Amino acid sequence: MTEHNTERPKVRNFSIAFEQMCNFVAITKTRNYNDTLQQLILQCFVILPDERFYDAHQIKETIDTLFGLQIPEYQIQSRVDTLKDKGLIQQPINTNYTLQAEVRNALQKQVDEAITLEEKVKYEWLAELINIAPDLPAEQAWKALKGYLARAFRRHGIQTAALLDPSIDVAPEYSESLTFLLIDVLNDTF
Repeated sequence: MTEHNTERPKVRNFSIAFEQMCNFVAITKTRNYNDTLQQLILQCFVILPDERFYDAHQIKETIDTLFGLQIPEYQIQSRVDTLKDKGLIQQPINTNYTLQAEVRNALQKQVDEAITLEEKVKYEWLAELINIAPDLPAEQAWKALKGYLARAFRRHGIQTAALLDPSIDVAPEYSESLTFLLIDVLNDTF
């Protein structure tokens, strides 16, 4: 963070923030790396409405903390500049960045739509699960499914980024098989 704000972002649960981002990406249907990065930056403002962002380095650190993604600062700065040019964020008199109220409301609406969609899918999935495996604890099974999907989403995203940019060093845990991810989630959950 910068000297303007030495506190770390207040995030209680990394997986909840990551799940929100997965939902958000699904709803916004981002099409490329720049769109996704732009949405990550904007999500920082929505997830942490009281945080004051003064520079790209602080946003970089926040993305790393919230989503576990390490993105080069120059790429974040480029997207921030684009967001400023589009008028989505402002930086009055070189103070902290602010998100336009209309943009915040639109993003919050998309997050709310994602939550509503998740609830609908959960209801339908649990209804099927009860018929197939009535003795399986429903909430634990849902937690396991979400954990698996979040890990698979992260794995595929990182592998895609590495394919597009060969300079990205993919950690070994992102090369694990989907079966390994499933077993890992099941062990964690049950």
